[in-house]
Amino acid sequence: MNKPQFALALVTLIYYLIPATTLFAQNQGIAKIRLSGQLSNPGELMLEDLIQMGPEELMVKDKNGNTVTYKGVNLSKVLEKAGAPTGDRIRGENLAKYILIHAKDGYQAVFSITEVDSSFSDKMVLLAFQQDGNPLPPGIGPFRLVVLHEKKQARWVREVMEIEIKMAHE
Repeated sequence: MNKPQFALALVTLIYYLIPATTLFAQNQGIAKIRLSGQLSNPGELMLEDLIQMGPEELMVKDKNGNTVTYKGVNLSKVLEKAGAPTGDRIRGENLAKYILIHAKDGYQAVFSITEVDSSFSDKMVLLAFQQDGNPLPPGIGPFRLVVLHEKKQARWVREVMEIEIKMAHE
């Protein structure tokens, strides 16, 4: 290969490599969740933040009956970090607060604030970021809710983008 051919090959490689690298970086940047509403510490959580919160694994049956292992963080830990009322602070008007989960495609699901608090309920709601040891695939992740012991998986929200705390009278 002579110098002009090498230069052309190098320019072509760079031409195709830079967009792929940029796309990879953008996709990595998407792995965040917005925390909004009636919180004392609203903002965003990145995947790294969730990993530092002490992930748990949860084995469940998917809608086809296959056993799947999800890894993620209990939603109650996420809410506590964001400054949502938890534990003894859930009384009075805080009992009227609810959690609105927003998905990328506009899908939404609702949970009572007491449903996910361990001082009120044994229900496990996992904000998952891995399935069977791998990152969640496109169309499902980067984050998904997994709700243990529900007969239907209607609140297993895919592509979770935002967790919002609201009052029932809003």
